Amino acid sequence: MGAANKLYNGNIAETFWSTATDGGFVRNYGYKYDNLNRLKDATYQKSGQLTNMYNENLSYDKNGNIMNLSRYGDRDEQYLPIQIDNLGYGYATNSNKLMSVVDNSNNTSGFKDGNTTGDDYVYDANGNMTVDKNKNITGIVYNHLNLPTKIIFPTGNIVYFYTASGQKVQKVVTENATVTTTDYLGGYQYQNMVLQFFPTVEGYVKNTPVSGTNSYSYVFNYTDHLGNTRLSYAKDTTTGSLKILEENNYYPFGLKHNSYNVDNFQPGYKYKFNGKELQDELSLNLYDYGARNYDPALGRWMNIDPLAETSRRFSPYVYALNNPVVFIDPDGMEAKGADGLTNSEWLTANRRSDSPTAQLDAEQKEFDNKQAEIDYFANKNKKKKNVIVGNTEVIDSGLNHVMHSGDGGDQEDPPTKQRTQESDKAEGWTNSQFRDLYGFNELAIEAYAYVRGAAELSAVKWGGFTTGLKGLFSAETKILVQFGKGQNQVSHAFRHVEAMGLSKDVVKSAIMKDIPRIAKNLPYGKSINTTIKVSNQQIIYSSYKLPNGTINIGRITGLTK
Repeated sequence: MGAANKLYNGNIAETFWSTATDGGFVRNYGYKYDNLNRLKDATYQKSGQLTNMYNENLSYDKNGNIMNLSRYGDRDEQYLPIQIDNLGYGYATNSNKLMSVVDNSNNTSGFKDGNTTGDDYVYDANGNMTVDKNKNITGIVYNHLNLPTKIIFPTGNIVYFYTASGQKVQKVVTENATVTTTDYLGGYQYQNMVLQFFPTVEGYVKNTPVSGTNSYSYVFNYTDHLGNTRLSYAKDTTTGSLKILEENNYYPFGLKHNSYNVDNFQPGYKYKFNGKELQDELSLNLYDYGARNYDPALGRWMNIDPLAETSRRFSPYVYALNNPVVFIDPDGMEAKGADGLTNSEWLTANRRSDSPTAQLDAEQKEFDNKQAEIDYFANKNKKKKNVIVGNTEVIDSGLNHVMHSGDGGDQEDPPTKQRTQESDKAEGWTNSQFRDLYGFNELAIEAYAYVRGAAELSAVKWGGFTTGLKGLFSAETKILVQFGKGQNQVSHAFRHVEAMGLSKDVVKSAIMKDIPRIAKNLPYGKSINTTIKVSNQQIIYSSYKLPNGTINIGRITGLTK
C-alpha cells in the first residue's frame, strides 16, 4: 500500500528509490499537500512498510513562510523513529524576515540550534541576513548584487569574488591558520592552484595528481528529476568493476538522510541537492545557487528573491514555492518545475478548464484576440472617415475623433437595413464588423476615440457602467457628444439646417470641431446657444452637459437676421 493517494493535479504523489549498498531495499516517500499545493507531509516507507523514520512535516503562514517543521531521522529500523528536529519559526511583526528558530526536539542532528536566547538573525536594509547566531556567523558583507563577499566567524572567514555579472570565480576560506582557495573557471575547479575536476554531461572528470603528474578518471552521476545527485560511481582501477563513490538521499527540502548512505569516497565533490555546491566550510552548510544561498535544514533562503515580482503570492524567502518535490530554483531567482515550467505556466497547464481562474484566463485571451483584430482594422483604415454603427456615428473632428450616440447609449436600437447600407459605404469599420469584432450585441457603446493616428478603445458604456479596457486612455481629453436622445430627436435637430440646404454631415462636423472650444465652460443642465459659420452660412446650436458629462446637442437653426 502506498504512503499517499494518487494525485491528478500535477503534484507528485510518491517517489521510490532502492539502495544496492545495503541489500537493495526499496524506499519511498508519499506526499501530501495543502489546498495551495504546498508540501505539508512527506511520509517514509521501507520495503512497503510505513516506518516514518525519515518523515518531514510542515505548516505555513498565509505568505508561505514555514511556521513549524518536524523531521525524523538518524536510523532506518522498522520501529521507534527518532525526531531530530521540531522547529518553531518566529518572524518579525508584519514581515517575512525570520528572527528566531527554536528546536524543541533537544537533538543536535539536523538543524543546529546554536542560540537559545533572543533573536537569532539580523538583516540589512535590503533584506539580506547579516548575522546568524545559530551558525556562529557574526557578520556578512554584501556587494551591490546582494551577493555575499565575506562571511565572518569567530574562527575564520569565507571571502568570495565575482565577475561584474555576479558569477562566482573564487572562494577563499580561512580557518584559524589554514587558508584554502577554490577557483571556479568555466566549470574547471581548482583548489590551491591544483585542478580538482571539470564537468561532463554524465558527471565529471576527476583529476588525481600522482608525483606531480595529473591522472584523469571518469565519474558518473545518477540524478533524479530534480537534478539531485543521488549516486556517483566510477570504474575501480584495481578490480575493474564499478565502485560507488557516494550515495545521497534527501528529505524533500534538501537535507541529506543519515545512517544508511554514509560512505563518501569523493569528499572534494560537493555538488549534491539540485546539483548545487554545498558549502560546508566552517559549518556554513548552505547551498550556493548563484543568486542566493539556501539552507536545507530550515527550508529557506538567506536573502530575498531578486525576481520576487514574478512570485508575488509568496514570501521572497520561500524555497521552490514550498513544493520542492515538483519545483526547483535553477539559479536562485525564479522557481521552475522539473519540466521547465514556471509556477504560473504550471498552474495554467494543470488547471481545470471549468475553474473560475481558467474562465478568466479564457476571457482575457478572447479580449486580447479581439484587441488584435481592432488594431488590424484600425491600421487598415487610417484615413479619417465618418462611420455609422447602429445609432452611433464616428465623426472626423480634426482634433479628436469622437463617437456620439443618437440614443445616448441607454438602450441599443437594432440596426436598420438602411443604416447597414450606409455604413457599408464607409471604408474599414462597418456595422457588422464592429458588432462581430466586439461581440457586444446587447451592449450600448457610447464612446470610441482615434488617438494620435491609431485606434484605441477609450471608454465603453455597458448598461450604464463606463470603464476603460486595458488602460488604453490617451492623455488628450475625450468628449462624449450626443445629438438628441433617440432617432426622432436626431432627425428633429437637423431639420432646420437641412431646409437651409446644408448637409447634415457637414453641420455635424462643424459642431464637433467647435465643441472642444466651449466644452470646458459648458454648464450642467443649462442650455447655451453658440453661433458658428458653416458653408458661408451662420447657424446656432444649443448645448448643455448631462450628469454623466456627455454634451447634448439640441436645436440647430439658422441665424435670424
